[in-house]
Amino acid sequence: MNTNKVTNIAELTKASSNLCSIKEVEVQGIGFYLKPMTVSQKELYETNIQKRQKNGKIVQTVGLRFDFLSLCVCDQEGKLAFKPSDADAFNEINSKLVEELFKVAARENGYEDDAEKN
Repeated sequence: MNTNKVTNIAELTKASSNLCSIKEVEVQGIGFYLKPMTVSQKELYETNIQKRQKNGKIVQTVGLRFDFLSLCVCDQEGKLAFKPSDADAFNEINSKLVEELFKVAARENGYEDDAEKN
């Protein structure tokens, strides 16, 4: 194995930045840019899911997809596309489009199993 070994946080940060490229995807003929969530963004999202659970099952789903997609849908430069004030308008978007985009973004962020369940 001829790969460089990561021995400290600076090296891990540098190695990670090489993997954080913005990906262009197409859903229902519409192009989107996605970027991978950071550890803190992913943990924030997972904490929000836990707050919505009762007995291990999600009981409150309003805003769940917006919360997730607002952490990874971006422009070409990586600036996040949605602000919290966009939530109401987001809720009026075609649900099939949102569901497909959610599944693609979930897979891109390591939620393969979750994307298939939702």
